[in-house]
Amino acid sequence: MNKSTLLSAIVLACALTGCATSGNTANSVAEMAKVNNYPGMITYYKAALQQQPDDADIMQKLAEVYYQSGDLESAGFYVDHLQAQGEATPALLVLAGHIDDAKGDFTGALSAFEQAAKQGDNSAALNISQGIVLGKLGRFADAEDQFNQARLKGFDDIAIKNNLAVLYLAQGQFQRVVEMLMPVYTQADFNVKDHQTLAVNLAIALIKLGDDKQAYGILKGMYNDEQLAVLFRQVKNMTVLPAQQTVLPAQGDHHDAP
Repeated sequence: MNKSTLLSAIVLACALTGCATSGNTANSVAEMAKVNNYPGMITYYKAALQQQPDDADIMQKLAEVYYQSGDLESAGFYVDHLQAQGEATPALLVLAGHIDDAKGDFTGALSAFEQAAKQGDNSAALNISQGIVLGKLGRFADAEDQFNQARLKGFDDIAIKNNLAVLYLAQGQFQRVVEMLMPVYTQADFNVKDHQTLAVNLAIALIKLGDDKQAYGILKGMYNDEQLAVLFRQVKNMTVLPAQQTVLPAQGDHHDAP
């Protein structure tokens, strides 16, 4: 039996008996997601789409991976196609909102998130997403309300405080930021490496309040002196701090894998 005939026989046997690869494939995708192997996941989902054209679930997962990889054009292409086909699940709307947010279309992002909420997504994560874009639109009170809603649903405390800090910094409420973040920073088990965003937000507030020494002590292990000089100068020269920062949950700076 030559190689071509052998391969054909193996393919036929798998088709007839259902070779036990689905579990291995799922494990493989999960492993790729753990190491952010976006090219590998894209290849996998595109191959799956070739086998099952127009499968909405596969297409949405592909769009999610494209979004995670930073290819917003490709992600938007598949999301737009799914929506044109009448798909309007909460998960798809949330993905559409994240894509719009990443593109700078904060109004479009908010609309998508609000539609997802109307479709039944009552998650704390959606409250966070809504709060972030509301902050970027300058609707600080509404943003704070969304963050507090997430807090009431048990969302990570440090992530909540970081998002609130961004709002307060944007409004010039620097002392409020220090009062909220300093108790967390000074806890015995606080690890700056795991929570750099909180440390930076706290340091920015201290710089704006003129406490350069304490801010330097917080940042010195994260940046070299040249970088710190630039950072201090930029912060001091800012009259209004933009609420354009997305703060992720403290457990890890990544999106959930599809």
